[in-house]
Parts: sequence; C-alpha cells; structure tokens
Amino acid sequence: MYQVTVPIPDAFIQPLDELVQQANAPSREEFIKVIVRNFIVEYQMRKDLAPQQQQKMFQLMNMWR
Repeated sequence: MYQVTVPIPDAFIQPLDELVQQANAPSREEFIKVIVRNFIVEYQMRKDLAPQQQQKMFQLMNMWR
C-alpha cells in the first residue's frame, strides 16, 4: 500500500476538523482516506461501466422517438 502526504493549509484545518467531527471519523487521516477511497472507487466504476451505461442510455432515449 502506498502512503501519500498531503499538506493542508492552516486556513483549512478548522473546516477539516468540523467535517471529521460531523462524519464521526476517528481521525483526519481516516476521514481523508475514506474520501479518497470513495472517489477512486467511483472513478473506476464509471471507467469500467461507461460503455454499458452509454449503450443503455441510448436504448432508453430511443424509446422516446
């Protein structure tokens, strides 16, 4: 597993802490890990399923012609 270090400007620490608290995350690191995980999983799903999704959308739109 790779580790990434992300510098966060001081001005964003308070909003980040507020989001961490609202999400009931145990730490900033865990909160950010979940956000990045969700983003990458969603990207991969869109990438893998885009052709089928486009084909189905085209089929459904043609029903309205």
